[in-house]
Amino acid sequence: IIYAGLAGVMVLVYWLIGVRLAEMIESAIPRTSEYIAIASVVVPILLFNPTRKAIGRWVDRTFFKIHQNYQQTLTALRARLQDASRHGQITDALLRSLGENLRPKRAVVMVGYQDRVEVAGEIEDNLKERAFTDYRHWAGQPARLVASPRSTSLSELESPGYPARFLEAGFLIAQTLPVKEDCNGLILLSQKESERRYVEEDLEFLSTAAAEAARVLDRLCLVQERAEESMEKNRLGEMDRLKNEFLSQVAHDLRTPLTSIRWSSRNLIDGI
Repeated sequence: IIYAGLAGVMVLVYWLIGVRLAEMIESAIPRTSEYIAIASVVVPILLFNPTRKAIGRWVDRTFFKIHQNYQQTLTALRARLQDASRHGQITDALLRSLGENLRPKRAVVMVGYQDRVEVAGEIEDNLKERAFTDYRHWAGQPARLVASPRSTSLSELESPGYPARFLEAGFLIAQTLPVKEDCNGLILLSQKESERRYVEEDLEFLSTAAAEAARVLDRLCLVQERAEESMEKNRLGEMDRLKNEFLSQVAHDLRTPLTSIRWSSRNLIDGI
């Protein structure tokens, strides 16, 4: 609305300038009045779309700085996630980026691996358990963003079936980070501090940040799986070694009395 409104004003300015020039040219060259009148209408129409785009870029850069700030934040987020070695570092980095840019009143980031859950932000225990239970069936599927009615500028993302328990807790946006069945995450956002709706750029930033976090989460889960497999392999190797030592010791302990019995039996047979 802002871009189109300002562009309309500029087109009106173009038209007034065109009319003024037409009057000046008509007074100097009377025969060109018809062509000048047509040009004064056509030129502003042709200039509307380029003007709207130019004004949009200027408004974003000067007032909102939406695209520039989001791109810078995503670059910083990638750098922080690249050094993440624990699930808690993912949740903390993601919560910080979302809080600084989207400015929700409340935000929660949850990351789960097997039966362990890392949480950044404040959320009730019962809601945390229910949230992960309900959203685990999305594991392995593409990331999904669901919004409550009248919370965004994109009605196609808003669902009448949005979980009522999230609404009761004040969360309007739910973004999943499904990686696989036992490794996934969930982002919950409440209303903005400005009480305005989430616009397309906000939701695009949220989805991109979630995708970056999911990529790092997948890497950490793979590393953890390999570590657990290695620990299990070492445990089985240690158990096998202890078993062999036990059998060897039992065999030795059995041989000692059997040797004595055998010698005593021979002495009895020999009459000694």
